[in-house]
Amino acid sequence: MWMGAAYELARGDLLIVPEGMPHYRMSEENSRCWILATCTACMEERRWGEALLRVFESVRQGASAVRRIPEARMRRMEFCFEELSSDLGAASKNSDDALVVNGWMSILTAAIADASPSAHVLPETSGATLVARALSFIEAHALEGISLQEVADAVSRAPAHVAAVMKAQTGRTVVDWITHARMAQARQLLTNTDETIEAVAARVGFQSASHFHRTFRRHHQMPPGKWRASHRRETS
Repeated sequence: MWMGAAYELARGDLLIVPEGMPHYRMSEENSRCWILATCTACMEERRWGEALLRVFESVRQGASAVRRIPEARMRRMEFCFEELSSDLGAASKNSDDALVVNGWMSILTAAIADASPSAHVLPETSGATLVARALSFIEAHALEGISLQEVADAVSRAPAHVAAVMKAQTGRTVVDWITHARMAQARQLLTNTDETIEAVAARVGFQSASHFHRTFRRHHQMPPGKWRASHRRETS
């Protein structure tokens, strides 16, 4: 996996990915993994959310992104993932099932918070690929209104070449990655500040509020104002 550096992961390794941080799977050969994605804006009032947010924040501030789950606990972790995956679909229809999901998340969060940091970082040359350099530039500058051309200039390649390689190796376009970073920051601002929608749009790199509205609606199936009201009700 790549996330600012290249990580060679083995069974029992857990990669912590803070919301909005570019990452991709560098190789899928002979590999299998569980992926658990959460919306950090939805976590603050969950019983397990505060502890998990601390883990994400520690990584964002420079702590090891890889945690090691002891082999003795792996079967329990796998069982939790299997049961959580099974229960997630029912949770939206049944409040009792939602409580069960929170239970599984509590168990997983306790295991993650208790896991020991682990390095497993490959030599720097392994992370210095075209895709890695492009994603590093996007992570640093996504909120500045950058374009494919500027990303290509940063890695000294033609835009068409960068676009093709990024899509082939990560499954996302350059624009997708830029938008992904902007939307993550927008959700944080909508949840945690009282800034106007227009101010949020400007903060995350949009030149017009109408463009921000259209993009946000396309990614979240609702306009930003409605999303803010809905999530503040859920966490209040």
